[in-house]
Amino acid sequence: MGVAEEIARKRAELAGFITASAAAVLSEQMTEAERGVVAVDLLRLMMASGLQAPSAPMIDVTPAPVARVAPPVVRPVAQPTAEALVAALTPPKRRGGNRRTRRFTDEQLLAAIEKHGRDSAAIAEELGVSKAWIIVERRRLGVSAPAGGIPRPGSAKHAVHDWPMVDLRWTDDNVAKLREMAMRMPRTPTADIAREFGTSVNAIQTAMSRFSITRNSGNEPNDLSAMKPRKCMTCQKPFASEGIHNRRCNSCKSNDHRIAA
Repeated sequence: MGVAEEIARKRAELAGFITASAAAVLSEQMTEAERGVVAVDLLRLMMASGLQAPSAPMIDVTPAPVARVAPPVVRPVAQPTAEALVAALTPPKRRGGNRRTRRFTDEQLLAAIEKHGRDSAAIAEELGVSKAWIIVERRRLGVSAPAGGIPRPGSAKHAVHDWPMVDLRWTDDNVAKLREMAMRMPRTPTADIAREFGTSVNAIQTAMSRFSITRNSGNEPNDLSAMKPRKCMTCQKPFASEGIHNRRCNSCKSNDHRIAA
């Protein structure tokens, strides 16, 4: 036997081995990764031996599915019109927020109050606004409708127009005068102080808050002759008692309030 015949026989045996091994790879229990490694080794052996590749595949390998993404839908852009360009270039209208345009004067509101009394709904219908707005304006003028059927006090009628208004400036002299009038005993009504300065009651109250002016309560001062140290009936600690009626300290009283809350 010649060398060429021996080579042909060995190649035929190798081809049979490769074909049998490929069939065994499909029948054996192994993972896809292991099956791929064996298939690559068989392919390398076949390429090294110079054998021709078989016409049919030795191992059917199912290709992995390829994820297909739909292309984005491109919609045609509408051509801008002249109206759209004008609307885009026009500045927005200024908003007034919660501010409302008054449709009546203070004199008209006071006349309606004189006509309808505490019926805010009738006043709102006559002036063409809401009832809530009428209530706010009445409070501003100091002629708010009382709850129930209690008649309005005389001091509340035309509170804004009882005295002439002046352009008031809170100088040091005016602040000192306001402080002196606020501390008078007996207590001076706020309306009288406003009349003295020629301004409104709200302006006087605002000034007192601005300059930290406090008023006396108007009550008679407490009799301090009966004040002496007494023991608290709860904690038995001494404290400054105003009289025989005051037998518990402030700490024990505050504890009662916290427990009740």
